[in-house]
Amino acid sequence: LTNLISEVSRTSRWLRDHDVLLRETSGHLNGLREKLDEVNWTVGAVNHTFSNDVSVHHLKIQDLQIQISNITEDTSNLWVTHIHTEAQLRNEMEILNTITEDLRLKDWEQSMTLKN
Repeated sequence: LTNLISEVSRTSRWLRDHDVLLRETSGHLNGLREKLDEVNWTVGAVNHTFSNDVSVHHLKIQDLQIQISNITEDTSNLWVTHIHTEAQLRNEMEILNTITEDLRLKDWEQSMTLKN
């Protein structure tokens, strides 16, 4: 009977010790759960922020692509205008050269007429 009482006493102490350990572990788990919830919330907030940032940057990239396309089209149009203007200037220079040559010839003819 003494052995049984001793064994029950030891088992009772062992159970109390394990009860304390289990309660501490449960408290630690609750603390970890709270920290995990905080981390989860933070990750969600960061994810939401980055998602918004990515959306904003995506829109900015689309706007820049449109601007580049417009600039490319404007450049092509300006190049065509440049080519036409250059051709027109060449034609006008030829006309001016012809007129200048005609005026020189008439001036020479008048001076020859006056000499005679």
